[in-house]
Formats: sequence, structure tokens, C-alpha cells
Amino acid sequence: MKIQPRLLNFALPIGISIACLSGCATSTYKGLGTEALPVASLAVLENNDHMKTNIIEVDGRHRGNGFFNRYELTPGSHTLKIDLYVGIGARGTPPTIRFDVAAGETYELRYMAKVVEFGYPSTTYQWRPQIVNKRTGVEIPTQLVPVASR
Repeated sequence: MKIQPRLLNFALPIGISIACLSGCATSTYKGLGTEALPVASLAVLENNDHMKTNIIEVDGRHRGNGFFNRYELTPGSHTLKIDLYVGIGARGTPPTIRFDVAAGETYELRYMAKVVEFGYPSTTYQWRPQIVNKRTGVEIPTQLVPVASR
């Protein structure tokens, strides 16, 4: 069977795109100390909007490459360094927050964002990350970690 050039021009880019995007599938980040523990004794943090909220560090360590929509953590206190994507050319310092999680609970990373100043050539946003217990719907307390103590 002879492949027509038009078909090849159409099928080749699609095949390459599928192959490349399959490597970008979301996966699970396993925090330090979670390897030997059963999943039921861990806390889970979900980042369901990882195109907007990008977790850069977990407990002071770069979390690795790729999209992670699930973070398995040991119970207790943790820190996250989080960036919010609002558009090309956006600038700001990603905050680090500290929060406590409990075994067997699932939490979701959310954010509150509002426009503080709208104008040309720039718009100023004010935002803060939120950690919400998915079972209760209650936002858990977080503390902003000062830059010097990171």
C-alpha cells in the first residue's frame, strides 16, 4: 500500500503530538517518608487546576518535572511554594505557605484572585492560595512563610 503525501502530512503531526502529549500525563507526587506507608495513612493534596496553580516546591524541595495533580504527604506540617499563572509576562514572587494535614484526608489546592489595578500596559492581581478539606469543604489555616526562613 502506498501512502499518499497528503495523508502523511496530516497523520505525521498528529502522531507526533499524541506521542509527546502522552509524556505530559498527570501523575502522583510522593512526598518524603510516604514510600513505606499505606495510602490510607497518608494525606492527599489535589491540584486540579495545575495550568493556573503551579506547585514549585514541596517541603523546600523542587517537586520534579511534569504535571502532578495528586500529592501524597505524611500527616503533619508541610510547606508549598506555589506560583499562579495569570498570563504571558506576568511577574511576581511565588509565596510559600505552611499548613497541617491529617491522615486519611484529601485536600484541594485552590486560590482566591482579584484584580487590584486594571490598566495598560499592565494589570495588577492580588491572590492567595487556599487549602480546602474536600470532605468538610472547610478551608484549613495556612501561614505565609517569610522569605528569610525558607
